[in-house]
Amino acid sequence: MADDEIWQALKRFEHEVLQPMFVRFEHEVLQPMFGRFEQGILHPMFARFDREVLRPQLQELRDEMNAKFATLPTRAEFHGHLDALYKRLERLETELVALTAAVKRLETRVDAIEATLRDLQAERTEVLAELADIQRRLAAIEQQLAN
Repeated sequence: MADDEIWQALKRFEHEVLQPMFVRFEHEVLQPMFGRFEQGILHPMFARFDREVLRPQLQELRDEMNAKFATLPTRAEFHGHLDALYKRLERLETELVALTAAVKRLETRVDAIEATLRDLQAERTEVLAELADIQRRLAAIEQQLAN
């Protein structure tokens, strides 16, 4: 169901079901019930209860429902919100692609640096071995000269 159809269905429901339901309840339930008591002793008490309690509460409910429906966004506003969300989502997807590419580049650079570091460590080990050999030979030469 399209957004416009949903919106129209909600508005139709409010107009055709909720508002008439309150009116029917008042006319079909409350008024007949109080009409039965008009001839009896309890009539003034129920009339007062209707006037001071039920009618204000029903009016308050009607006002609340009308206020809630009035605060709902219009179809154009709703579509505007959706458009904004889609734009944000599109921007996030673009940023995700850029970040993924940047991470791949960084991983490649880190791999290259690690390879270079391994090579340098191997060369360092060789240089240290050669230095140790030179120091042994130098010590041997110094010992021969001292004798």
